[in-house]
Amino acid sequence: MSNNKAFVQRSHIDESGDTGMFSSKKTDSQPVFVLLGLTLPSDQLRAYTSGFVNLKKEYFPNSADCKHHNTILNELKGSDLRKVFAKNNNQKIRHVVGFFNKLLELISQHDGKIMGRAYNKEPDGEARPIPIYTAPMQKVCTMFNA
Repeated sequence: MSNNKAFVQRSHIDESGDTGMFSSKKTDSQPVFVLLGLTLPSDQLRAYTSGFVNLKKEYFPNSADCKHHNTILNELKGSDLRKVFAKNNNQKIRHVVGFFNKLLELISQHDGKIMGRAYNKEPDGEARPIPIYTAPMQKVCTMFNA
């Protein structure tokens, strides 16, 4: 009997930034919109999820819960992780970099693929939310199908 099992991928897409106008006069204005996608083979999803939960428990025990499901739901915000770099605390920076290194290893171990695009907004230019979102999404979809 041959193994003609269909190859199914699971994907998650998330964004960072916003699609609004970038104002050079406002300090909280975001100059970049980033869209990233992660794909994993379906047969690797359970093992990857378990590994990710263990990684969160190891590096961020305060976000972990005794219930597996709650640990998954406690989101690690990229903005919180980025703040570490602004504070110049080498120990915390090494901690976050170590987490990202282990995360990339985990993705690779489970045949995952990361795809993404960044859209640089023109300073004080017109707000164009539809192309700011759809252009990176089209690129990510093209990479997914490659």
